[in-house]
Amino acid sequence: EKARAAAAGAYGRAAKKAADLEADATAGRRRAETLRAEEDAASSERRGHESRMADLAAARDGAERLLKGLREREQDVLASGGEWASTIKDYDGALSELNGRDRALSREISSCERTSDSLRRDLGALGEEEGRLRAVIAKAGFGPAEAAAAAEAAGEHGAGAGDAAQIVRDLEAELRSLGDLNAKAPESYARVSEGYRSMSSRKNELESERNKIVEFIESVDKGKRQTFLDAFDRVDKEVRAMFSAMMDGGNAWLELENEDDVFSSGVLYMLQFPHKPKRESVSISGGEQTLAAVVYTLALQQLRPSPFYLFDEIDASLDGQNAKRLADILRERSRSSQFVMVSHKDLLVAQADVVYGVFPKAGVSQVVRYNRRGLPAQPAA
Repeated sequence: EKARAAAAGAYGRAAKKAADLEADATAGRRRAETLRAEEDAASSERRGHESRMADLAAARDGAERLLKGLREREQDVLASGGEWASTIKDYDGALSELNGRDRALSREISSCERTSDSLRRDLGALGEEEGRLRAVIAKAGFGPAEAAAAAEAAGEHGAGAGDAAQIVRDLEAELRSLGDLNAKAPESYARVSEGYRSMSSRKNELESERNKIVEFIESVDKGKRQTFLDAFDRVDKEVRAMFSAMMDGGNAWLELENEDDVFSSGVLYMLQFPHKPKRESVSISGGEQTLAAVVYTLALQQLRPSPFYLFDEIDASLDGQNAKRLADILRERSRSSQFVMVSHKDLLVAQADVVYGVFPKAGVSQVVRYNRRGLPAQPAA
């Protein structure tokens, strides 16, 4: 009996264990299906990523080609940047000459206008005199001799003679009131009229020439303005980039005082150091002004490089980190220009190709020279 009970208990435990195993197997099959689904999804996602990576690689190649073209374009712009100053100078010379010619033409036009007005008044007076004489002659119908003959004829006819004689007397009185007639009035009229037409034609020619000069001056002004703005934008871009490269935070930029009149107004150099408000370059401390001057000088170097630059302890107000950044920048820029610099900081001296040291010995200054390329130190010449 006990054996039967023990066997029944063992059977029950085995059945429960079998049920547990079956449940575990079912759960395992479900987990396997889930993992297969996740694997399929991961494979699909991987293929998507691979396709995306291929697209990105193609885009990167295109960007690199574009960047290469832009760098080539930048070099072309740098190469032609030196011509801008001479172009502006030529424009200034042409503008000065044209402005002088414009003023001379304006004076000549004013003189012609005054002469034309005088001739117009004389012409009007002659026309009025001619009209008045013609009216008198037309009204009379005859001269003084014809008036006397008409008076005799009127006396012979009796009753109407008094009226005719009165008419003749009135006409003679009106003729006398006119004074001496200018027999040369028609000739003067023709001469003045011809002069007026000649001066009017000359005035029109001068105005046309003046308008052409003004149009040319405006085109030169436009080209000069565009050349200046191109150089201004380039320097402003370099100032921003150089300040960011030298400082950990902050910003620097250029502003025009009056964008509508760039040649009569000034240029503002604005700076905002880390944790400080923005200010003009004239309102910052001495050390900050030194840094601002270095940034501006290096920005101008990109526009129009000089053969060499001479700096005197420009790193004196910089901390170690900023001095290191300045040293790296000067090292990079030394590929195209030579930098001669007085410094007491090891960070900058270590970047120099040639170092000259000055020290006193027995009351006399001694100079030594060190070549970075590994040549032994030797006394300077």
